[in-house]
Amino acid sequence: MSFPPRFLHSHDHLQQNPDHEHVVVDREDWIEARKALGLPSQLTEEDWNEYDFCVFLIDGTVINQEITDALFVAGCDDGTIATSGTRAWIRFTRKAESLRAAIKSAVHDIEKAKCVVVAHVEIETNTL
Repeated sequence: MSFPPRFLHSHDHLQQNPDHEHVVVDREDWIEARKALGLPSQLTEEDWNEYDFCVFLIDGTVINQEITDALFVAGCDDGTIATSGTRAWIRFTRKAESLRAAIKSAVHDIEKAKCVVVAHVEIETNTL
C-alpha cells in the first residue's frame, strides 16, 4: 500500500486544506505506510498544531490568586483566565496532536487543580 507523504503527516492538515483530495486510511495502514516511508509511526511534538478553545467553568466560579496559582501549577500555563459577571473561562492556545487531544489535556489539567469545575468547552472557529 502506498500513500503520498502529504496524507501521512496529519489528518488536521486535511481539515485545514479542504481543497486537497481526501484519503481515508485505518490506523494500522497509516502506521505501516509511515514506516515504509521511513517516518515515525507516531506524531512528535514538532508535528503538532496549536488549537484555540475556551473552557467555561460553572457559573458563579470566583477567580482569585489561589485558584490562578493552582491552575498554573496544574499545567494551565497556556491559558488565559477571564471573567464577566458570574461567568469564568480559560482561553487556551494549546499545542497537541489533535483538537480532541488538546481539549482533553486542558480539561484534565483543570481537574488536576481540584479548585474549579468545568461546565463546557467552546471551540474557536479558526481551529476547525
